[in-house]
Amino acid sequence: MKELDRARDLYEMNIPRNSDSKYMYVYNQLGSICLSLNDYKSALLYYNFALQTKSSESLNDYVTISNINNKIGRILFEQEKFDEALEKCQDALSMQLEHLSSTHPSLVTTYDLLGMFYQQDH
Repeated sequence: MKELDRARDLYEMNIPRNSDSKYMYVYNQLGSICLSLNDYKSALLYYNFALQTKSSESLNDYVTISNINNKIGRILFEQEKFDEALEKCQDALSMQLEHLSSTHPSLVTTYDLLGMFYQQDH
């Protein structure tokens, strides 16, 4: 845990708070660190900030953006905000189906999450 806290501190000290798209990946990493620490509130903050700075200029951006939406969906699911969680994962799936190949590995994660959400709903 100390290493994750230190990593978060280093990231936070070295990035400006702006909407430059090159920081999307940094905010995504900060969100992932917070998620690992079960700090859902901070993770959501960083993931949403990452989405605000997105560029969607390359295939990697589409993969990252859809993965961020899936992570947000997972957090919302854990918070029992099932409708919001489902919406985020459906956003991820829509982006993946539009911009990625039908065999892209990111689709597996999204379908797995959607299956979990639908299973919880019944």
